[in-house]
Amino acid sequence: MSKLRWAVASALALALLLPATAMAGTKATKCVVSNDGTCVISGDSVVVHLDPQSFARATTGGRSYSGNLASSVDFAFSFTGDIESAVAFASPRLEIPFSNPSGGISFATLDASGCGYSESSSAQRISTVLANCRVLFMGVAYANWDAFVASNPTLRLAQGSVWATVQTNAVPFDVTLSNFAFG
Repeated sequence: MSKLRWAVASALALALLLPATAMAGTKATKCVVSNDGTCVISGDSVVVHLDPQSFARATTGGRSYSGNLASSVDFAFSFTGDIESAVAFASPRLEIPFSNPSGGISFATLDASGCGYSESSSAQRISTVLANCRVLFMGVAYANWDAFVASNPTLRLAQGSVWATVQTNAVPFDVTLSNFAFG
């Protein structure tokens, strides 16, 4: 094979592999915390400490999903740590913005308890790919992302970030968010 053909074949192979690789190892680039909590991006993880009545949100940034059909994207992250009080408040969770058919923005959410995790769960994943993760959107619960997409085939993501969110209302806790796959 000539050097030119080899170079073209290598470049094409790399171009085909990059999107999958980028999604699999997406890093959080922004973290926002309320009240007296802390949120630190450390390598591939976000380390969060929350005091009562606070929340933290992390996103990967850098890419807009606005206008994409729900069927064309997948989002996920893992969490570990002391989530006993968080699970009771629909946390940790994914928050995905969609253009509301009647105007404005509405969020589809997938949370730890909706994925079957309990207060005693220690290391788990919330994902649009997992069949056991319930989706809540505009007051309707869907069994999973596939059911949500089937019921909303023309729904498009709105302008704004997709967030991995944790919150507490009662007691302080620490949690680590990692393995972001946004795309």
